Amino acid sequence: MAFVNYAQSRCEVKINAVDFVISGDMDKIKPYGRLDPDLESFRRRVSFLNINNTNIRFGITIDGETLGLDDANTLFNRPDNEKIHESFGKETQDNTPGRLEKDFQTWLFANDIKKEERDAHSNERLAVLGDDFFKLTKRGFGIIRECHTGSFLDKPSKITRILPTDLVDIVSLNKHGQLSVIELKLNDSQLEVIAQLMDYALFFRCYREKIWPIIVKILRHNPKSQEIVCYVVNNHFHDRFDDVVQYYIPKNESYGFSIKKVVLGYSKP
Repeated sequence: MAFVNYAQSRCEVKINAVDFVISGDMDKIKPYGRLDPDLESFRRRVSFLNINNTNIRFGITIDGETLGLDDANTLFNRPDNEKIHESFGKETQDNTPGRLEKDFQTWLFANDIKKEERDAHSNERLAVLGDDFFKLTKRGFGIIRECHTGSFLDKPSKITRILPTDLVDIVSLNKHGQLSVIELKLNDSQLEVIAQLMDYALFFRCYREKIWPIIVKILRHNPKSQEIVCYVVNNHFHDRFDDVVQYYIPKNESYGFSIKKVVLGYSKP
């Protein structure tokens, strides 16, 4: 996508179509008669690119065959037999010091504060992420650390897996009462974070009806709207980040989520 932006903005070349061409062993691509979970995740991201950018046609070709993409209705309204994990944030957290992102995540989650005090001021430390989390003191919004994603056919298991199981760093509410999905990156400016953020955005949006009751119970508050805000936090972003992320930022409010960039340590000369 960085190349597409460069071709259009610098070389003044009109891009009408982008095809992702993949070759590989179909037995590995469809190990249980369905797409490999990582490929399915990619297919959904490309489906969104195709929906969101009406001036460019996106497609995927595997061994010469076109892989079907979802329209907006199919992408955002998943079948009832697609299941998610029914518990979030239940696994033991690894708080071993010495890893910058994990240390920051641990501090935001306030593991060093007694549980009763943490429950009362649970996401106060999110204020370091900027205006959307300003003055949350005593609101008592809960925090989910390392929140499960992933989906399954009929029931959670390795064989029924549809999407990969990844862990979102932080899930909470912002000062507007919106569900906030937060991905932390420090000293890591790779553009791959955009794909990671999109996987999270689509997961929470596509399975919103299944996720909401679990979220409300843990966060102790009902979000004030169904809008999902996905934040990517870093102290330094790739020079082409803004060029690429523009294709993923929803251009229609009905998609139900937005993307925001948070720059830690920002300073002006």
